[in-house]
Amino acid sequence: MKKFFITCFVSVLISLSLSADVTLTSLYSDNAVIQRHAPVKIWGWASPSEKVTVTFVGKKLATKTDSKGNWSVVFPAQKAGGPHSMTVTGKNTIQRKNLLFGEVWVCSGQSNMQMNVGQAVDGDIEVLLAKDTDLRVLTVTNAGEQTPQKDVDGGWEMATGGQLKNFSAVGYYYGRELRRALGVPVGLIDNSWGGSSCETWIPQDVLKSDKRNQPYIETFAKKLAKFEKSDLTQHDQKRKALQERIKKAKSSGKIPPSPPTAMRDIRHGQHRPGNLWNARINPLLGYGIKGVIWYQGENNTRTESYIYRYTLPMMIKTWRKNWNSGEFSFYWSQLANYSRNRDKNGASPWAEIRESMTLTMQSTPKTGQAIITDLGEDKDIHPRKKLQIAKRLVRWALVKDYGFKLTYSSPMYKSHETKGNKIIVTLDQEVKTIDVRDVLGFTIAGDDQKFVKAQAKINKNKVEIWSDSISKPAAIRYAWAGNPVSNVINKTDLPLTPFRTDKWKLSSE
Repeated sequence: MKKFFITCFVSVLISLSLSADVTLTSLYSDNAVIQRHAPVKIWGWASPSEKVTVTFVGKKLATKTDSKGNWSVVFPAQKAGGPHSMTVTGKNTIQRKNLLFGEVWVCSGQSNMQMNVGQAVDGDIEVLLAKDTDLRVLTVTNAGEQTPQKDVDGGWEMATGGQLKNFSAVGYYYGRELRRALGVPVGLIDNSWGGSSCETWIPQDVLKSDKRNQPYIETFAKKLAKFEKSDLTQHDQKRKALQERIKKAKSSGKIPPSPPTAMRDIRHGQHRPGNLWNARINPLLGYGIKGVIWYQGENNTRTESYIYRYTLPMMIKTWRKNWNSGEFSFYWSQLANYSRNRDKNGASPWAEIRESMTLTMQSTPKTGQAIITDLGEDKDIHPRKKLQIAKRLVRWALVKDYGFKLTYSSPMYKSHETKGNKIIVTLDQEVKTIDVRDVLGFTIAGDDQKFVKAQAKINKNKVEIWSDSISKPAAIRYAWAGNPVSNVINKTDLPLTPFRTDKWKLSSE
């Protein structure tokens, strides 16, 4: 009998030790902004079959975890405002405070989205003047994994002072303009990582479902094989030595060294297909959002500019499907003018990826793009005029999502016809030139596909293009270079969208 009671007592102790505290996704930290006018899913983890109660917005909802310890409840949609408090009770109790309902936008992409306020033009002044406590920000920390992750590090903060300095500049300015226009709380989730490629933001099984993505899979497979064959042992040895140096530096009160780029483990970074979907998108799925702004593409201009017209729509479709928040808006910035590639008028990976973005906008509903071929810098791939970029993006949201009456889109090509030695292009808006009267940016070619600089004349929404050296023109292109010299704009100073009239094979095709 004594042995029986001892056994039971030990069993109870083991049971208690295995019982996990109830936890809540990091997305619901103090100061969170929650999407208004949408069902509110709240979720977390605890022991299997544990009862969990959530008290929020004057209601109490109870549930039990499943066999894997997952739990979730859904509260009804709420109007903008707050602050609200939330209590989650299981084996333990979690409390969250200062929660607001408003508009939530995800800011994603690579380094030009990641570039922070402190690095942008007049960033020091912006940090000094930031006093709006109803504009909140959350930064997702770097991670990249081959298996789906449940949660992210970090929590919500008010976009004031020092908290703002390291936040995405494009994201902050976008949110600030929304705050001014709407007068409701705005939450921004910075989910960007410099150097990331589009394919890292898509699940591998989705990528593999379309053979056009095979180059992504094959290219990285070769890099991975090389790494595991020749670099892995050396990498692990260097990492171990670095960890010892970090430990020693911390114990002596010194600043620990950072891992050099050469030591990054490519299995867990921002380049391996699927990695960022697993670690940085999967944990966000279910959190209500209004939409996404995206600034990425530079890392896909090497050989994938053409494929990008299939990859980007695939990514958008996959995000929307798995987020289960409807067909939310998705707006992106095209690539800025950059490099010395001004007037080659032939192969231009940057021009080709811009075309892929335009085609994505035309084929994918509830999308839009900001044209920024006038905001870049010759020698810096990271343009610092982030406020202007954000304002061009926010025009789309103000019109398409919030009903304001503004010019929101850059002018675009509609059609063309050939008359004698001229090609006459019809645009969807009236245009003019900026800086000089001469129309700059057009090139023209005959059937030999050799483009030369063209002369042009604007008449409202029509442009006549010609060259005295070409009697039988076959095609024209506009702003078709990495760093084009072009000056056609609309009445709101939005640049004409780069385009071509030909269907000739591209360098990345």
